[in-house]
Amino acid sequence: IQFKDIETKGIDIKLEYAILTGDISLLSNNDIIVYNKIYELIDELHLNEKSDIDKIVAIHDYLVLNTEYDTVAADIESPEEQNKHSSFFAYGPLITGKAVCSGYSSAFKLMCMTQDIECENITSEEGNHGWNMVKVEDEWYHIDNTWDDPVPNVDGRVEYTHFMMTDEEVNELEQHQNWECECSDINTHNCVSNKYRLYKYNEYICETLEDVKVRTSEQRDREKITLVYNSSLDEQTILDLAIKTAGLSGEITYYPSNNIGNEYKILIIIK
Repeated sequence: IQFKDIETKGIDIKLEYAILTGDISLLSNNDIIVYNKIYELIDELHLNEKSDIDKIVAIHDYLVLNTEYDTVAADIESPEEQNKHSSFFAYGPLITGKAVCSGYSSAFKLMCMTQDIECENITSEEGNHGWNMVKVEDEWYHIDNTWDDPVPNVDGRVEYTHFMMTDEEVNELEQHQNWECECSDINTHNCVSNKYRLYKYNEYICETLEDVKVRTSEQRDREKITLVYNSSLDEQTILDLAIKTAGLSGEITYYPSNNIGNEYKILIIIK
């Protein structure tokens, strides 16, 4: 493969080429720093020892835990100025620890490429936003690492609200409308599977109110209580039951429920 023969829609296309071929001759000094960091992380995160889905979790979590959304860079509108700013590229999340959505998505794709996991950059010009599609076991999923990183930044907090989503879910999100895949053919990248949507929430799932009491008790000693409940249950009832079960008193901070797929919602209570 030669550089002139590959698609040039990627954010860090020369880094993609280097990962595909091992040829680093086209890389700038900053690119080489990123390239070396990526291969250091393979060892640090023990990626070669994990299944594909656990590799995706590890990469997702690393980016969220080690990156702060760059609210200042997000206001840059000039394409020329954006092209000069590290937050718009993988250098941001992997080296400076600050990025906007294009930086998160590029870093995620590059890391997936090293593991032979198919991944694409997705963009919504209308929403001025970008994220990824990733393929696991012949099924494609949307994953938005940026939106799983709290703003303002919260040390140690990782969300999975936008983890392994379907097309249907993505189409209902703000800033995700009329998205385009860099592959230019979304018909070959349909995201319809829910298999891994709740992968990181299995220990928090509540089908009944009795489940709410059990899951709450299991998390009694944690700083936060996470409940992923069947949407047929009432949020206020769940909140009251969780507070009572955990023996909480005084002012309680909680994050109102967000949808997780079509059948579940998530409620997070901060002690």
